[in-house]
Order: sequence, then C-alpha cells, then structure tokens
Amino acid sequence: MEEIAIVILNYNGVKFLEKFLPNVIQFSPKNKIYVADNQSTDDSVQFLKTNYPQIKLIINSTNGGFAKGYNDALKQINSKYYLLLNSDIEVTENWLDPLYNTIQSEKIAACQPKILSYYEKQKFEHAGACGGFLWWNASPAKIFMGDVGSLALGGALAGIAITLRTQLLLVLLGFIFVLITASVIIQVVFFKISGGKRVFKMAPLQHHFELMGWGEVTIVIRFWIIASLGVAAGLGLFYAQWVVS
Repeated sequence: MEEIAIVILNYNGVKFLEKFLPNVIQFSPKNKIYVADNQSTDDSVQFLKTNYPQIKLIINSTNGGFAKGYNDALKQINSKYYLLLNSDIEVTENWLDPLYNTIQSEKIAACQPKILSYYEKQKFEHAGACGGFLWWNASPAKIFMGDVGSLALGGALAGIAITLRTQLLLVLLGFIFVLITASVIIQVVFFKISGGKRVFKMAPLQHHFELMGWGEVTIVIRFWIIASLGVAAGLGLFYAQWVVS
C-alpha cells in the first residue's frame, strides 16, 4: 500500500494538464500521481499517454461528475491517504509536507490547505465568499452565489454533523433543506410512475408556492419560520438527550 496517492479528476482539461501537471510531478517526486478521466472529449487522454506515461491513468466508464468521478477512481487505488487535487491548481515546493504532518494526527480525518489566487498570489482564493453570500443574500437578488454560498454552508453543516456524530439530528436542524430536496424527489418519481402527472406545480417546493401567487418575501419568511421550528426541535432533542445522559 502506498502512503499518499495524488488523484486529479479531469474532464476536457488538457490545457490545465499542460500548464499545471509538470509542477505536480516536479514537487511530488515520492508520490504516485493518478489522473481520473471523466470521459473527456478533448485530447486529455492522448496527451497523458504521449507526454506522461509514468502517470497512472484511470478512465471512468461514465462522466459521473465531481463526486462520483472521484469515488469511481478511488475504488481502484489502494493507498493510506488520498489527496484530491483539482487540475487547475499550481503547487509549489514542499506543498505536501504541511498536509502530511497534519493528517498524521490521530484526531484528524481530513484536511485542506489555504488556496491562494493564481493571479494575485498575495490574496486568498474566495476568501470571505460565504460571508459575502450571507450579506448579499437579500431581495432583490443581484447575483447567483450557490457555489460559494448555499453549497458551502450545506457542506459545512454536513461536515460538522459527521464530526459530532449527529447526522440524524441534522434532519431536524436542516428540516427545510430536507423538505425542499424531498419535493424534488417526490416530483420526479411521481412524474415517472404516473406517466407525466405532477404533485407540485414546480419543484423545488419554493417554486410551487411562487406559481400559487405567493410573493418571494412571503415564501422566504415562512420558510424561515419552518426552519426555526426545525432548529428549535433539534436543539430541544439534543439537550434533552444530554440532560438524561
């Protein structure tokens, strides 16, 4: 079993591989590098075979996106630690040492570095973006910030829940998220089994109420109320169990 496997997920990223892969190879001499290709339609695979035959190439059978792409690739790699690296990241000398030293702690399950902007290397990449989402997430919306806002918050909640072993409690704490996600699942499943009929006017759930004539502010406030009730129920259950134990 190897100690660290560096795994790069690629889809039509031959330009990134040309630009950034040489640094990864130069500054990771002791580690095996894998490129998992998500059915690229550009010259990525041929480029790797021709120029970097020492790179272990894994060709996924389907393009399953980011999560499934990595999961499919990691099943084929036997390593103590897996380092997932974007293809557009420029690494520098000794970049692995701090990560390796950190992960050696028995209390650490995962870690990641601070990423600097490629064009302004004195600044962090997306620093404060989640805070910016919270500030600008107001009516009327001026910008879509899902990737650095709601997804970041959802990922943080899931990570905290896993760390604290409170995954089931998160269903209550994030009840509004569960409700919205469930509305999409119900809509899609019912549409398929009923031959085109729908439970909701539109999914996710907020669009159903929008088509019923509810204003955006009304929907947001009522969803806040539902979310608050879920948080109250989750915290009550948590503290009740804590008191009993």
